[in-house]
Amino acid sequence: MLERPIPDIEAYRYYLMAKHEILNYSEDGLARALEYLETGERAVGKNVLLLSARGQVYWQYVNAGISSDSQYLIKAKHCADEALSIDPNSAHAFRLLGLISVHEGESQKAVQLLKRAILSEPNDSDTLSWYSAICGLSGKAHAAMPLARRILEMDPLTPVYRFVPGLLSLMGGEFADALPSFDEAIRLDPGNAMLLWCRGQVLTLLQRNEDAIAQFQQIEADCPGHFFAQLGALMQAAINGDSKAVEQAASKELKEIASCDPHYSWSMAQAYALLGDTKTSITWLECAMQKGFINYPMISRWDPLLAPVRHTPAFDDLVDRVREMWENFEV
Repeated sequence: MLERPIPDIEAYRYYLMAKHEILNYSEDGLARALEYLETGERAVGKNVLLLSARGQVYWQYVNAGISSDSQYLIKAKHCADEALSIDPNSAHAFRLLGLISVHEGESQKAVQLLKRAILSEPNDSDTLSWYSAICGLSGKAHAAMPLARRILEMDPLTPVYRFVPGLLSLMGGEFADALPSFDEAIRLDPGNAMLLWCRGQVLTLLQRNEDAIAQFQQIEADCPGHFFAQLGALMQAAINGDSKAVEQAASKELKEIASCDPHYSWSMAQAYALLGDTKTSITWLECAMQKGFINYPMISRWDPLLAPVRHTPAFDDLVDRVREMWENFEV
């Protein structure tokens, strides 16, 4: 507060409103975020916080499943470069570059950049939450759990941050332990399709199929057309063993967006494994691995949905490569 990173209180208010909309995981929310940031820039000009937030909006178009257009990542990178031209040591710019690195398939680089940001600003809950998420995807959830608790101490009211301990429980194979965090986050933000979908995935992993289907149907009812509604519809069809419905749900757009993200690619692999389609499931696991889902314990034994594709030559080859990447990954 003493540093006054944005010299105008109204511009700072617009920055905070934009940050809230980024975590809404909706296209309308991201459009509002850009409007807020433009209003802030009109008041104070180019600013590190406003630039980094703008870049995070562009990045979120890909991360939230709204678009697979790589131009959004290019625009996000441009924002980070502009921010660094103003402050070469900007923790916000390093965080943004770290997030971009995830979708470029460079998770180790992402961790290094996020750690650099944390070293500069150790109490930035946004950086801590994304660092925790990458640890989970990389099969190192235990390393981030203390940070997840710290996030809640610093910011107990932001719904998506309430979900971080649950995400780490999910990625640590403790599926039932993930639900309370997800439920608390959804209570604070009941319309967040990303939170609802993650809860549906956990229910599927717990093999509570009726509850999972009801959860996915809720997303379809509340957020029709949303990426997470489409991904939920695909998983719902897979649970029912309906291969025709899976192929109908697996649109070209859905596949393109899912292939940009390690978590979504893993979910696609789960769906095809449930159908017994080993070849397609392995293809999606390969995609997930290339994007940074190197959670070896999850892939090799924890995930019950992948059981139908285990003990095949193609799976054995993939899991050997995942194990090596997981063992060498540093957090």
